[in-house]
Amino acid sequence: MNYTPPTNPAPAAQRHRRSDRHRQADQPTIPAQFGQSGAMPPSNGWGAGYCVPPNARSAAPMPQGKPAYARPAPAVRRKKKKRASGRGLNAAQWVVLAMLTVCLLGAAGFRLYAESRMRILMDDRARAAQEYQDKVDRYLAKQRPYRALIEQYAAQYGVDPAFVSAIIMEESNYDPRAVSSKGARGLMQFMPNTFDWVKKNCGYKGADFDVVYQPEAAIKMGCYLLKYIIGQLDTDDPILVTCAYHAGWGHISTWVSNYSTDGKTLTVAQIPAADTRTYAGRVINSYAIYLQNVYEVDGGAAGFDAAVSPGDGHDHGSIPVPGNDLGENQVYQSAGGGRTGVSVSDVADL
Repeated sequence: MNYTPPTNPAPAAQRHRRSDRHRQADQPTIPAQFGQSGAMPPSNGWGAGYCVPPNARSAAPMPQGKPAYARPAPAVRRKKKKRASGRGLNAAQWVVLAMLTVCLLGAAGFRLYAESRMRILMDDRARAAQEYQDKVDRYLAKQRPYRALIEQYAAQYGVDPAFVSAIIMEESNYDPRAVSSKGARGLMQFMPNTFDWVKKNCGYKGADFDVVYQPEAAIKMGCYLLKYIIGQLDTDDPILVTCAYHAGWGHISTWVSNYSTDGKTLTVAQIPAADTRTYAGRVINSYAIYLQNVYEVDGGAAGFDAAVSPGDGHDHGSIPVPGNDLGENQVYQSAGGGRTGVSVSDVADL
């Protein structure tokens, strides 16, 4: 059985859909100058739904029908400026802010200055400590070759070996051949007249003056002389003994009477003679170096134990550790031959 498709009762030309009707209604009217052929001229970009030349645009009629919808351009949104909360600083607040800034800058500057000064102070202290240690090492190195002789005869005559070491350091700088401008010789710088008296009591009665160049003879006679001075002064005060060794013990009683505050002792600053004052300050500082670094004694000095003058039978005790009453005196390096010798007047009548 053959299938026959149904036929459309309405021809194609008679069918009018709704969309076709709307399309026909929207067709533009073709101007008369383009003829009645019904053909649309090619679009050349003039107009929205019809094409007219530029010369005929003003005469062309408006298109019939519903105009095309034009979407409006989106509005440009402007960002709103945020309004600052509160008000600006007033004059008083600006003044306070400026003062705080100045204070902070001043504090920072002061801190930098303080740190700089502290570093300088620490460097100075370190340098001073190193210089002092170098001085101590030099003093000990100079004493080392003669230490045994010093300790031997200091013990024999009851004097402090640290004090003997200090006298030698400042008298001759440990140079056994030292000669001063006044003629004093040897480690402990004996003058000729002093030597002539001392040698008789130390076993060098027939010796020549050149014997003082021998370290043992010089140290032995020097320890004996220190023992005798202590007996004559009836005190073992290191400053008074040093002054007597340098200037002669005949001046000491006058100095103590005129310049001492307690009537018994003198400080270095109270010594009236300038050269003796300088010499005493150097000896006392050297004494402290040897006492603290060689002859360490807790609570006191080894001292002049049982130091007596010939035949007086008195025990004069020990020299105390020097304190900090040296005033402006510093430790000075002796150039050799630092004294003029014991005064002749002190021994002429003995």
